[in-house]
Amino acid sequence: MSKGDFMNIQKVAQRLGKSELTIRRWIKSGKLAATMTNGKWDISESALSDNISISNQNSIIDTEYLLEEIKFIRKENKQLRQQIEEKDRVLEDSRQRQDMIIMQLTRQMDSQLKLIEYKKVPWYRRLLKGKTTIGYFERRNGVL
Repeated sequence: MSKGDFMNIQKVAQRLGKSELTIRRWIKSGKLAATMTNGKWDISESALSDNISISNQNSIIDTEYLLEEIKFIRKENKQLRQQIEEKDRVLEDSRQRQDMIIMQLTRQMDSQLKLIEYKKVPWYRRLLKGKTTIGYFERRNGVL
């Protein structure tokens, strides 16, 4: 083969749009065939075209796999959103019940406080509430 049939790592990286480090990794892993000449890697056009066709086949398979993954993730996302909506409804119902219980307890406390205030006043004062003491004694003695 002539020198024109081979490319160095930099040219291959440019042609494939990959980094030189990626090309070196491919060579080391055996994904890309290359030969070492004078301490530099040479990649043949045929090895490069084989790699590109294999990459294209892999990318088609990868694309199909990714599309399936996207469908699965969307379905899972939809289910999770529905679960969140259901949890939000349950939470809102709980908050409403909590508010109702707080209102009931507040009313009970108010009535208990009124009862306590009522019982603080001696019975004879409650009896005289709104009446004058003269009227009370007059009624008691039968004057009225």
